[in-house]
Amino acid sequence: MTKLYRDVIARSWKMLWQHPWLWIFGLFAVFAAGTGEYASLLASFNKNIRNVGIVIGLKLSIYNNEINLLWESLNQFLAQPVVINVILLSVGAAITLLGVWIITVSQIGLVKAAGNLGMGEPADFAMSFRAGVKHFWSVLWLNILLKFLVYLLLVVATLPFLISYLSRPNENWGFDWLFIIGFLVFIPLTMILTFVIKYAIAYIVLRKNSWWQALENGISLFLRNWLISLEMAAVLFIIYLALGMVVYILLPETFLLTLSDLFSGVNLLVLTRLLPWLLLILLAGAGYGAFQYLAWVLLFERLDVGTATSKLIRLTGEVPAYVEHWFNAPVKAKKSK
Repeated sequence: MTKLYRDVIARSWKMLWQHPWLWIFGLFAVFAAGTGEYASLLASFNKNIRNVGIVIGLKLSIYNNEINLLWESLNQFLAQPVVINVILLSVGAAITLLGVWIITVSQIGLVKAAGNLGMGEPADFAMSFRAGVKHFWSVLWLNILLKFLVYLLLVVATLPFLISYLSRPNENWGFDWLFIIGFLVFIPLTMILTFVIKYAIAYIVLRKNSWWQALENGISLFLRNWLISLEMAAVLFIIYLALGMVVYILLPETFLLTLSDLFSGVNLLVLTRLLPWLLLILLAGAGYGAFQYLAWVLLFERLDVGTATSKLIRLTGEVPAYVEHWFNAPVKAKKSK
């Protein structure tokens, strides 16, 4: 108990290297919820800034009567033969659905593999894949719920700023207290939702809960262990930053310039020069994607049986009984099957 995070990180790292097939799931699962809870923090800031950019563009379009350009583009698309539009929409929908299916199955496969390996039970790619197919719909609903609530929070958090900004036709945008307050409200709520959904998915895959029961249990588990969840997110954030620095150092100085050349037009020679570095980035992303799922599942197992204690609480020594229950889950006498 005294080495909670060290034990979780070490075991996750060992699993990752002993079972290379986990990297395949990690390559796709990393897109399910970003690259961790810190991603919620960074992505939230990015969404707020991007939302501001959209608002500014919308405002300029309204006042300059440029909104008609968007309408004209839509009319041009609809003016094409119906068959072409149907084909384009069908292909786009098929690719999107296939991507969602692969990402969700990979996410579940990692959770199942981590749960089995953590308990000393056998796990392989085929078994984890079957678990992903079996629990696909339950986990998909949770992922959809998470995305819906996050974007709903984004709208609510930025709505006061949106109204305030659009009501000032002659003023340039700048940070104001409405934007800052919305940002400060959006960030913690988004992180809380991410924690809850992560635990709920583990309850579905490892405890065979229904999606609604898993959601209730996920909320309960987070409320009893919110401080440990934040500490774990901080640990993974540090590891992510360290990994990013290593990859950045290994990349050549001309990487970004060469990459921009590739985006300007498909060039086989440029692609060949970039391929080793693109593979490095891909491997780093796949490895970390699998690693952070393994770590969260191993932590979940400790939290669910009440054998985890916050590092902050351990550093501060004794805590009064009337305060301690806010930071730690009560220890269960027996793990439910």
